Amino acid sequence: MKYRSVTDVRCAYPFLYDEDSRSDFEVLSDQITVEIAMVIALLQESSYAELIQDLRLFQEKTMDLNGSVRGRIGVSEEDLAHAINRYDHYKGMAQKSDSGFVLPSGSPGALSAHRVRGMFKALVRVMRRVEAEGFTVAPVLFDYANVMSNVFFVVAGAINFSEGEKPIPYESRNYPISPKSPPPPPGE
Repeated sequence: MKYRSVTDVRCAYPFLYDEDSRSDFEVLSDQITVEIAMVIALLQESSYAELIQDLRLFQEKTMDLNGSVRGRIGVSEEDLAHAINRYDHYKGMAQKSDSGFVLPSGSPGALSAHRVRGMFKALVRVMRRVEAEGFTVAPVLFDYANVMSNVFFVVAGAINFSEGEKPIPYESRNYPISPKSPPPPPGE
């Protein structure tokens, strides 16, 4: 298919027909910004003012991440350090599970945060494909997307904790981490 002009209404994005994965990265990171907006929309501003402020910044930084594989890098080591700081902050607010694993559950805002968590993991995989295709992907981009996945995991836990939702522990048969969970027999 022939490229269309960005001014042509029949063109949603001029790189959609490229054969490499950079457009996949850009489309997915764009979807993540929408899903972050959904988390914000599902929270009551009066109860979550600090979190909403952080989510708006995460949304902005995700848009900066969006153009970082085709254009200039829009995420810095300082942005990464800030994300790690917010991870530590929300981790302290999230209720823990003894097993270490929890099933995604809880309020709509928390579930939407879990969706963002998974989308950031998918974004890391797309960046890996972009890199495998011969394009340079700055290490800070991988680090930032991984940290953001973890940030949204603890944000989901913090939202659930503040809304009185208990985590649903999950005991993995694949990755036992407690002495009470022996590894499964081979072949199971």
